[in-house]
Amino acid sequence: MLQLGHLRSGSTTLFLRRIARYYNPTQGGGLAMSEKTGEVLSPVCLRPARREDISFLVPSIHEATSGLTLALFGDRGLEQRLLHPTSVTNLTSFTLAIRNTERLGHFSGYDIDIADAEKPGAAIPNEVEHLLQPFRQQRQRGSWYLASLRVVEAFRGLGLGEVLLTSALLKARNAGQPTISLHVFSSNELALRLYKRAGFTVVGSSPIALHPDLKASGDVLLMARDVSPR
Repeated sequence: MLQLGHLRSGSTTLFLRRIARYYNPTQGGGLAMSEKTGEVLSPVCLRPARREDISFLVPSIHEATSGLTLALFGDRGLEQRLLHPTSVTNLTSFTLAIRNTERLGHFSGYDIDIADAEKPGAAIPNEVEHLLQPFRQQRQRGSWYLASLRVVEAFRGLGLGEVLLTSALLKARNAGQPTISLHVFSSNELALRLYKRAGFTVVGSSPIALHPDLKASGDVLLMARDVSPR
């Protein structure tokens, strides 16, 4: 297990960025970070999501998507999708960052072509179907799709988002896909900075379809990059 030891928050963030390209969570590695107070934390590990993580994942996904999944599915509908036995968008597509028993964040992703070929697990109500149009209009075929990524607010600014994103890149590479793609709202400046630092570029955009539960504005941006090491 990889531990960073007695590092202050600033140097911890820098060190996480340096080691992220070499870190392979599939081999049981772990990370230790210091909090913003400068205190040492116990190791942070990445692991696949489990059924008992659903109570964390449902609100985490809603926040990561700025309320899009709340508008589309609600809490119960999203939970049903996570438990769908064969869908590529179920729990098996999720990875969590864990410190002891505390959940610090997640990401999810899958082969977009397989997902597009699947039959929907449940019908989306007609009154919210329009919310998906900006996403359906711009898809990066032949890519591994990063569907959501979120770090719990108390642990932001420590480099954990970069570690989660690096793990997603490794998954895309291991899946044999040449590129990784994602959608992000143009109003989400924090996420945009993270993705641009990681080498993603904007390859398409569509205006947002409005809804009271959707906490975003501007455009839906399609971003992509190749998965080769940089």
